[in-house]
Amino acid sequence: MIYDKSNPVGTITLAPNPPFYYGERDNTFWEDAFSSAIYVSGLAVLPDHQSKGLATELIDFAEETTRERKVLYVR
Repeated sequence: MIYDKSNPVGTITLAPNPPFYYGERDNTFWEDAFSSAIYVSGLAVLPDHQSKGLATELIDFAEETTRERKVLYVR
């Protein structure tokens, strides 16, 4: 979560499994469909705080977390 002073203004949700709304989709569009991945199932930044690079910071956090856990992909 990203804060402006003590107020949350952005968030990201990471999960080790695909979100439920993926359903039984054909995952062949992934380069390595069965490799380990961390899934971004939610990312939000309040409208008044958009265009400030906060979503980029959240995605950078997801990539860093993925590297730390030795997972191959962020999806």
